[in-house]
Formats: sequence, C-alpha cells, structure tokens
Amino acid sequence: MIPSHEALRDAVLAAVLPRPRPELPALSELDLRAFWARFGAVSPSHLRLGLFVAVVVVGSLAPRLFGHTRPLTALDAESREAVVTRAARFGAFGPLFDVLKVVASLAYFSSPDVESAFRRPR
Repeated sequence: MIPSHEALRDAVLAAVLPRPRPELPALSELDLRAFWARFGAVSPSHLRLGLFVAVVVVGSLAPRLFGHTRPLTALDAESREAVVTRAARFGAFGPLFDVLKVVASLAYFSSPDVESAFRRPR
C-alpha cells in the first residue's frame, strides 16, 4: 500500500525531530492542521516543492536504498530512526534534511502546547 503524502510527511518529520525532552510533546502528538493550512497558503512555492521532494526521497527512496522493501511509514520506530540517521549522513541528502529540519521546527513551535511548555519556568 502506498501511504498518502501527508502520512509520509508526518512520519518523516517526526523521525527528523524526535521528542526534545520527556516532558515535552512529540511532533507526532501535536495537532498541526492549522499549521499545514497556513503553510500551504503562505509558504513560497519553492519551499513547498522542496518539502515535497525531501519527504518523497527520505520517506520512500531512502528506506529502499538502505535495504528495506517498504516506505518509512511501514517501518517500526527503531528502523525509522536508523534510516533517517543513515540518510542524514549521506552527503547528497544534506540539503533535503536542511529543508526537513526547518519545516519540522516551524511546525513544532507553532503549537501553543509547545510554546507554553517552553515559557514555563523550570
């Protein structure tokens, strides 16, 4: 089964930006529908295209390059992490990871839950 682009995007971004600290939510736990609506409406077309390409390459091509027969969405958490870690070290994928990290960070910090957790005194 071929995953939807949104499912692949979410899996890739969650693997690229794991839970920062135990008390903070993981990217995969956040409701990012408002972020994705804004991103689609206001982000430059070259950024949207770059994200699309990065998601397809890291989510579908990279697992196959590294010995898996299925896309990232069909792998267990440990295998996802291994694929993303290995792909991040693969020189040609460097610019793709730059795009993924920037968009994952923008999405993560767009959440009011994350913002309030960072503003809370420790």
